[in-house]
Amino acid sequence: MFKNSNRGFSTLVVIGIIAVLVVVVGGGVFGYQYFSSQKNNSQQNNQNQQQTPPNNQANDEQPSITVLSPNGGETWNTGQTYNITWKSSGLEKVDIGYIQEGHGFEFAPIAKGVSALSGAYSWKIPASILSKENKLGSFKIIIAKDSNLCGTGNCGISDYSDNDFTIFAYISSANQTLVWKTYTNTQYGFEIQYPDSMSVQNSGSGVSLVSADSQRKIDIKVESIEPGQDCRKTAWAADTQNKTIDNTVFVGVASGLKDEPYYGVLYCTIRNGFDYMITSHLFHVSGGPNNFPEDDAVLNQILSTFKFTK
Repeated sequence: MFKNSNRGFSTLVVIGIIAVLVVVVGGGVFGYQYFSSQKNNSQQNNQNQQQTPPNNQANDEQPSITVLSPNGGETWNTGQTYNITWKSSGLEKVDIGYIQEGHGFEFAPIAKGVSALSGAYSWKIPASILSKENKLGSFKIIIAKDSNLCGTGNCGISDYSDNDFTIFAYISSANQTLVWKTYTNTQYGFEIQYPDSMSVQNSGSGVSLVSADSQRKIDIKVESIEPGQDCRKTAWAADTQNKTIDNTVFVGVASGLKDEPYYGVLYCTIRNGFDYMITSHLFHVSGGPNNFPEDDAVLNQILSTFKFTK
């Protein structure tokens, strides 16, 4: 009887031990799986949080466009190729076009879907941009995120040239001045031609021609002079090359930063008891390259049209 009882008791002990092992081992496995799952979830959440910036960081950069060139005062020719340049932020593509003075806000496309990051587009100006009757026109470049909005008169995210630039029908450089305007001074007997993009500012003893973008300026001043007096009437050194204009030798005076913020070069000559002083000015950016007016093609071309009329 005791033998059977002991056997039964032993069996119960074994069963109990097995049950305990099942609970311990099973619970351990479950606990590992549970906490491993929780860790993985936590790691995934952390990664998601790192990959997704706060809203105020994601939207910091506001889309913008700024036209750099042409920005006013330039003279371009049909049939020639020029770079339209800009800077932008927060944009992938831009549309490029122009408006023409006298045509209202009528957007004319040049190119669509241009990479905004390129910052430049090479444009060969077609002859058809000007009518047969008009040899020149005034224009502004428009660069927009979506030019389809321009039909409303508001292009949305966009920018356009600050001032007009001029497009001429192609004429060889030797004949380009044929379509320029002419300023005539009957009191002192001279005339000079200038592009349509320049304005005339009269003074008591001469005239100033100023480009629309204020990058170039030409001053002509006439004064009476005593016999034997130097035409320069200035302390500037005469170490710039002389210039022959209208078959007359003009004395060249040193170029330098004489009229802030311009570099200026003076040419002068004496005629019929008057001192004719012509000063070319080229805008100078402080710390920028030294571009001297005597080397500027546009200023030199304007000076070449100066003529005495008496």
